[in-house]
Amino acid sequence: MKLYTYSGETTAEALKLAQSEHGHNALVVKAKEIRKKTLTEPGLYEVVVAVDQENPPKPTTCKKN
Repeated sequence: MKLYTYSGETTAEALKLAQSEHGHNALVVKAKEIRKKTLTEPGLYEVVVAVDQENPPKPTTCKKN
């Protein structure tokens, strides 16, 4: 599994970004508020998703000459 982090002004916005890149295969591991919304700045939320690697890396082998 590989972890990816997305952020947005709302949790839904961050999740939508994750789903647009990884589809519905993304498993939400963690969602948290990074910065509270104020009068002058929007809020900031972070979503961490885990995605199964479809093509796991193959081990490299050394060729003898």
